[in-house]
Amino acid sequence: VQGRVYCRHYLTGKIKYVVDLGASVETEGVVYNGRIFFHLRNHQIFCLDAATGKILWAYKRSVPYQTTLQKASKPLVKDNKVYVGFADGFVAAFGIEDGVLLWENKLVSGSKFVDIDSNPMMKDGKLFIAYLSGPMAILEPNTGNLLRSLDYVVSRSPVARGDQLLFGTVDGHLVLLDKTFKEVINRKISNAAISSIVEWKGLLAVSTVGANIYLVDPITLQVKATHHLGHDFSAVFGKMESVEGKLALLSSRNRLYVFK
Repeated sequence: VQGRVYCRHYLTGKIKYVVDLGASVETEGVVYNGRIFFHLRNHQIFCLDAATGKILWAYKRSVPYQTTLQKASKPLVKDNKVYVGFADGFVAAFGIEDGVLLWENKLVSGSKFVDIDSNPMMKDGKLFIAYLSGPMAILEPNTGNLLRSLDYVVSRSPVARGDQLLFGTVDGHLVLLDKTFKEVINRKISNAAISSIVEWKGLLAVSTVGANIYLVDPITLQVKATHHLGHDFSAVFGKMESVEGKLALLSSRNRLYVFK
């Protein structure tokens, strides 16, 4: 939250450099070709040399709205372009070398909560943008032109499963689409918005902004087990992690859960 980026040696822990970026770093860094990209709470994008911490370029977005969701879109770096969603309802692409704005497209209109704070996702040469204020958008990544809208309100990026797309909706549905975006399965598993989907032990672990974690069959999307986080006001707003057979998540009550 202090806006500092630390780089340490991965074996010794010795600090190699510290960079003060001036505002809270809202996303994890994205490393690409020796560069590392961050999105800050003040709507600024930084590109650093990953080895030295030198700031190579920065872009500051002017966001006129006082009411935002106070989250940030993690940059997507693909084919020498950086794709980012902003709190003013725009998604934009930048050149990786110099940070030049290549295109921008306003997807959301309104006076508040127009944020595009989900992480952009690329699949089959198309850019997928999810946001709370409207249907999921599919863009042409070289121009930013809108190719298609999918009639689902999604708070997180979809998950690619082969040639299919899996995502959760704000009203608790799990939806699986085929490569032509035809609905294969649409199953309601919760009354709360789905916040994260990860594979775990041959099943899908699904978190919500409610108090439950669900284990779901990856083929049928049927719920196999439910775990209550212990408090009705518990929620998972971040992304769960599945590593080495363990499932980890942080609840809104600042409690870390690890399942094995």
